[in-house]
Amino acid sequence: MNTYAILSFFTVVLILAGSLVWYQVKSDEYIVKPALVLNRQGAWQYSYNPRIGLMLREIKAGNIYDKNGVLLATSDKSNFQKNKARLTALGANTVLYNEQLAREQERYYPFGSDLLFWLGDYNKDIAREESAGYAAEFRHYTMLRGFEVNYTTTERTTDRYKENKFLPETIKDNELALYDYSALAPFIKAGKDSKLIELQNNKPKDIWLSLDVLMNEKINAIIQSQAPYKNFRTAVVAINAKTGDVLSSASNPSPSYKDQKLISNIEPDDYRNIYRQIFNDRMVVPQDLGITYTSRPGSTVKVIDAYAAFNQYGLGAANFSFFVYPAEVIRADEPSNENVDMRKAIVRSSNVYFIKLANEKNCSLLFFRCMTCWA
Repeated sequence: MNTYAILSFFTVVLILAGSLVWYQVKSDEYIVKPALVLNRQGAWQYSYNPRIGLMLREIKAGNIYDKNGVLLATSDKSNFQKNKARLTALGANTVLYNEQLAREQERYYPFGSDLLFWLGDYNKDIAREESAGYAAEFRHYTMLRGFEVNYTTTERTTDRYKENKFLPETIKDNELALYDYSALAPFIKAGKDSKLIELQNNKPKDIWLSLDVLMNEKINAIIQSQAPYKNFRTAVVAINAKTGDVLSSASNPSPSYKDQKLISNIEPDDYRNIYRQIFNDRMVVPQDLGITYTSRPGSTVKVIDAYAAFNQYGLGAANFSFFVYPAEVIRADEPSNENVDMRKAIVRSSNVYFIKLANEKNCSLLFFRCMTCWA
């Protein structure tokens, strides 16, 4: 009996020891491996080890610069102070600059809310979604801490998805992004007080954006102070036609931290219902209007098509009109069963009008020439 008990004991010990050895060998993989779970709506998502986020917060983020090396965001208060004279000369608000210098905060933003959608705000945790803007602080979160995190996409199907609690369960396909955080495994195992954190903090982790902040500030100054732009929600985007780089995305009015905080607390299902109750008829910029918001005319091709007509026929082209029949309409909200001129076609985004303009006025050749010149 004692022999069997001793054998059983050593068997258990060997199993436990083997498990521990296996875990040590594979720990770098398992410590960052996510779990596949269903969220509240019944859709699949990956759930990651919360220690990943906690560890990343211990690492000091690098600086963000524009294409010309102008400082846009930093964790170094002394660097922020040193650049004050140069950055206020480029358009940074002196009052807001001084307010930041008077506080201790994790990140400092020389151009304040003017670049809220370009950068996001790490201190206030707002404008962090890519649906709001470029959000460089969050889009490049791991890169700013010195890690290259790659991802792969996978397809998953669930039959338990409910768009809201009042609707029945349906089938839904999800495209999931699986992030590889294996580079962080040694840091998580070593702990937040390890030498690895100190070494990582001293590494260069700066990034440069395609933004030309001086151009962006000059455009902001114009559309926020001059009629007619200042009286309307206005967006201006400048692009380098050779490379496709976005150089600026300016807006009127300037984004508001207070408005963004309110918007971030609104549930998506309730957004349309309570938006007007909160903001009334005040002009509000909820996102980067030039980059992420679809608005009429909706397509630059329509504007270029109009330029082609003006180039060929002169200013009289503005008077060209075409009757649009209901059967021709491509989208339900386009004008139909009426004569449509160029102004109405641009304001109401009439696809049919511009198709007829190009074909019936023989603008095709000039259209392509115009596109080349414009680019």
